[in-house]
Amino acid sequence: MFERYTGMVFHSDQKPNQVYEALRGDILAFQLAPELALSERWLEDRYGASRTPIRAALARLESEGLVLRDGRVRRVAPLSLDEMREAVVFRAVLEREAVRLFTPRATEAELQFLHKLGTTEAANAEPGQSNVEGMLTAAELFHMEIARLSGNRFLARAVEEVMMRLYRARYMAALSPEGRARATAEHVGIVKAIRERDAEKASALMGAHVEAAGAHLLERLISGGAGVVVPFRVVA
Repeated sequence: MFERYTGMVFHSDQKPNQVYEALRGDILAFQLAPELALSERWLEDRYGASRTPIRAALARLESEGLVLRDGRVRRVAPLSLDEMREAVVFRAVLEREAVRLFTPRATEAELQFLHKLGTTEAANAEPGQSNVEGMLTAAELFHMEIARLSGNRFLARAVEEVMMRLYRARYMAALSPEGRARATAEHVGIVKAIRERDAEKASALMGAHVEAAGAHLLERLISGGAGVVVPFRVVA
C-alpha cells in the first residue's frame, strides 16, 4: 500500500501522483520527521519535481492530516498522543463490527489468505532476523481485508483511513520483536474463531487485539522505546 520512491527523481513525463506517493511514503516511514518545515523549493530539489506536483501533493497530504499549515509554512504533522488514543478507540469499535459481519460469510480461501497475511513475519523471516516492514504491511492488509469482506463499504473506508492515521506510530511500535510475536499469535486466534463461525468470540478477540496493540503503541511512543526521537504535541 505504501510505495516508496525515496531518492528517486521524477521527470516531467511521469505522473504527478508519484510525487505525492513519494512524499507520503517518506512521512509515514519517518524519513521526514514530525514538525519538519516543508519548503516547496527544498521539496523540488529532493524529488526532482516541478512546483505544480509538489503543491498538489502538499494539498492532498494536508487533507489527510499528514501535513499542517503553520502560518505561511507547511510542516509534517506532529504525532498527537490525544489523536492516537482516540484513533485506537475508534479503530477497535470499527473492527469489532467488521469481523462480526464477516464471520458468517467467510470462505475457506479467504481464511487461508488472512492466515497468510497474519503470519507473514513468522513465515518469511530468517533466523535471528525480522521483516518489520513486510509484517506491518501484511498486518495492515489483514485488517483492511476483514473490513472489506464485511460487505460494508463505509466500514472498509473508515478502517483504511484510521490505519493510515496510525501508520507512523505503528511503524515505531512494530520495531519491538515481542509486539510482533504477540500480534502474529493474536491474528491466528482471530482467524481460528472466524473459521469456527463464532462471531462474538472473533469480535472480542479483535477488540482485545486492537486495544492491546494500541496500548503497546502508546507505551513505545511515550517511553521512546522505539529508538526514534519524535516531537509530540498534545492537541485538544
